[in-house]
Amino acid sequence: MEFIDILPVVYLSIGLVATYFLGKLVLSHTEKIRKVKRGIEVQKEKKSIENGIDELLDNAPQMYSKVLAELQYLKENGADEKQMASLQRKADLLKMAVDNQEIINLAGKPIVKYLGGFLKGIGK
Repeated sequence: MEFIDILPVVYLSIGLVATYFLGKLVLSHTEKIRKVKRGIEVQKEKKSIENGIDELLDNAPQMYSKVLAELQYLKENGADEKQMASLQRKADLLKMAVDNQEIINLAGKPIVKYLGGFLKGIGK
């Protein structure tokens, strides 16, 4: 048995080993890229101050009606004014937001956007 007879087996084993390590390298690289992309997506999805205020303004009428229903329920069950004070303050703030929603959209959002950018700049 000469060396020439086992030469195809040697080539095959070298090729298989090289393919294995190359595949492992490519898979680990794609996994790292996937983690980085996911991290970027998560950062984009995080709620900023602006998004939080937009969401609050959009949901203010529904929140106001729920708070009023809760206040009515507490009144029916004999709760006194001290127990309902925090809910009443919340209802007053939500009523103010609902009544002035157009003004807040026009004037408040640019101010909040500016303050959010300013705070992000300070945080860096």
